Amino acid sequence: SQIGVKKVKRPSMPEIEKKVEKPIIYVDRVDGTTYIDLRDGTVFDKNTNLMWLITDDGYDRQYVEAYNYCLDLEFAGYEDWRLPMLEELEEIANINYNKLEPVLCAVFEAKNGGDYWTQTESDFSISSMPNTRYFAAVKFKWNEHRNGFVGETIGGVNEFTPRYARCVRAAR
Repeated sequence: SQIGVKKVKRPSMPEIEKKVEKPIIYVDRVDGTTYIDLRDGTVFDKNTNLMWLITDDGYDRQYVEAYNYCLDLEFAGYEDWRLPMLEELEEIANINYNKLEPVLCAVFEAKNGGDYWTQTESDFSISSMPNTRYFAAVKFKWNEHRNGFVGETIGGVNEFTPRYARCVRAAR
């Protein structure tokens, strides 16, 4: 006997917004981007059409573990999560907008002093570790003066140094 598999159509973002009870809208104070807290642990970025996890799961991991964590993640009804590219994580941290003191939008949570992986490889290398890969990361530190997490791009993080993972997906 055969087992029938029923394909389920994933809802589009407008359908999700209608289903979510009272989503909370945030306007980024640095660049004016509109984020929608879908009240299910995710945030929709109306500028890029990306859906982000509001926070990480609290575990720092080596690169391959972080990559696989996002790839294997099933959350909020979705299975197509991934690690962000550097430009995507810099966008929510306003790094490209305000190079002096970029600030993570208040809708997102971050670890103070926490570094977050991206899947963007770095050209950095050390001759004593020729088979080691290096990736860009973004560090967040709390800044009292700015009343928010200030983001900073870090290049050349070796794949074995534990960092946090903030997963993202393309909203269709």
